[in-house]
Parts: sequence; structure tokens; C-alpha cells
Amino acid sequence: MPIRDKLGASKSGHTVKNMQAETVTISPQEASAWISRLYDRQRKLREDAVMAIAREIRKGRFSPSTLFVLARVRESAWVVVDGQHRLNAIAIGDESVPAVVAYVTFKTQEEMADHYGVTDVGKLRNASDHMKALGLTTKLDLGTRDLAAMHSAATMVETGFVNRRTTGYGRLSHIVTTDWMMKWNPFLAEGLQLCKGSELGRRISRAAVLAVMAITLRHCNGKAHEFWEAVATDRGLEPGDARRALNRFLLTSSNDARRGGRATASTRGYAHVAAQAWKTWLRGGSVKYLRSPHDESKSINLFRTPYKSEEQTAWYWEFMNEETLGTGPEEKKEEE
Repeated sequence: MPIRDKLGASKSGHTVKNMQAETVTISPQEASAWISRLYDRQRKLREDAVMAIAREIRKGRFSPSTLFVLARVRESAWVVVDGQHRLNAIAIGDESVPAVVAYVTFKTQEEMADHYGVTDVGKLRNASDHMKALGLTTKLDLGTRDLAAMHSAATMVETGFVNRRTTGYGRLSHIVTTDWMMKWNPFLAEGLQLCKGSELGRRISRAAVLAVMAITLRHCNGKAHEFWEAVATDRGLEPGDARRALNRFLLTSSNDARRGGRATASTRGYAHVAAQAWKTWLRGGSVKYLRSPHDESKSINLFRTPYKSEEQTAWYWEFMNEETLGTGPEEKKEEE
């Protein structure tokens, strides 16, 4: 039987032992038909994964390189063992999608079950997988921890420091968030360099603080250099200096309540405290102690920059709802 007759595929394929593969184009109608032939041991469908893939297809960013796998036992009917999320995403759309399909024949049901167990783990790659595939550790000359901190910081900047657990930015494409990281890379990398060798270690380069650092370096580079270098080193700073207060806060605070400890600030709280110290110092004020505000939902506004997290979050929700795909409010203000 020609490959194209199995499930309506097209074009030629090649054989490797018990596997045949071909490049095909799958229409929404064909995807719906394939869904009716899913392997009966499939995991539960995740709607958020389907919607994320559908968004990639609409943006023209869907990669056809991941295999769709069809399998059978001896001469039985073909079933889809890998690709249910992608098929559902194609089915709800209105355009055909190129794909690579592999056909595998097994001797027993047990063999097919074993194959399913090790191959159907696709869904969406995490951000680290995506950045590793792009070779960013080599390209940017950064370690994986620094790269992860930059990725998280850039996402915080662009989303207005939203809570990822309750507001759904886990549904964001890693292509989108990696693009954000590359956009902010010059300022994030500059911030990491300022932190290098600091007595604060990784505390000063935690994502929320690094995000504030990047925004200030972008808009007030000279002053930001002076501010953050002093925060990192605390060389001869007098009591009352906001930079010294921030240094002490970062040394003594934690957002980890595990192991019997007490979280003194949330991720958003760290951003609030850094913003408070920045504003106090620029205005020539004095503060000995800093603490996270009682109401952390308030907008994080960075003094002498156009950044307001409330406006950025509003843009983020519009982006997520696909009502607008333009620039963020920060860029819009600069254009005006």
C-alpha cells in the first residue's frame, strides 16, 4: 500500500527498517480525521497546549520538524501515537500545515505501548530547551543559570511582573519570550556584568531585581551604573543611603518559605523594593530599612523612566488576547 493511502498523506517517503517517513501537508479537515484515529492510550488533552500551538501556527512560527508518529501492529489499522496536541491545534485553525509523518510497524501491542511511553512526551519544549537549541549559551557567552535569569527578567519586564502561576504566561510561546530576552539582552548582560564578583552573589541578579536593573540601565544608563555598582559592592556607603539599604535588604531577605524559613518578599515584592530604593536615591532622600509593600499589586513605576508595570500588564493582556500585536507601552511613549 502506498504511504499516501494510509491516512491521506502525499509525496514520497523512505524506509528505515520498520519505519517509513514522508513530508505531507495536513489540512484542518484531515487533522480532524486523524484525531478520530488516535491511539486509545493517549494522555489527557491539554487545552492550554493546544491553544499555544494554534497561536504559533497563526503567527507562521510552527516548525514541521517534530514527527507525527502513526503506528500499527503487523497488518492492523494505523493509529496516531504522537501528535494529538498538534492535530487538535491544526483542526481548530483555517490553514494547512506542513509536517513530517513517520509510520512504524510493531510485532506486538506491548512493543507499541513501549514506543508510545518514550516518544509521546512532546507538548511544548521549555524555555531552556528552546534556548539550548538556538545555541544561545555559546552565542551570548553565558552560563545556563545566567541565561535563565535573563529570560525570566525579560519576561517580567514585558508582562509587567505578573504572577506566572495565576495569570497564564506559562502559555506564552518560548519563541516570544526568547525574542523578548534578545531585545533586552544588552541591558540584562550589562546588569549581570555589574553584579559579577559581588558579595551579594546571585541575590542581586535574581530575576526581579535584574529586570529593574535592565529598565534603569536602558533609560538612565549613567545614573543606573552608579546606583547598581554601589548596591553590589557597598563600598563606604553611609547609613541612610538607599543603595546601602537595598544591599542590606537583598542580603537578609528571601522569597523561599521552604525548609521552615519565612518568605520576606515575593518576586514582585523584590521589584517594588528595588524601585523604591532607586527613586529614593535619585531624589536625594534617606532610608535605612526597606521592606516589601503590604499591597504588592500596586503598579511598579520606575522613577525617571517611562516604565509603569500597570500599563505594561495591560499591553500584555491585549497581546495574550491577540487584540493587538504592536509594541509595548514603553516603546509607544518613546515613539511619541
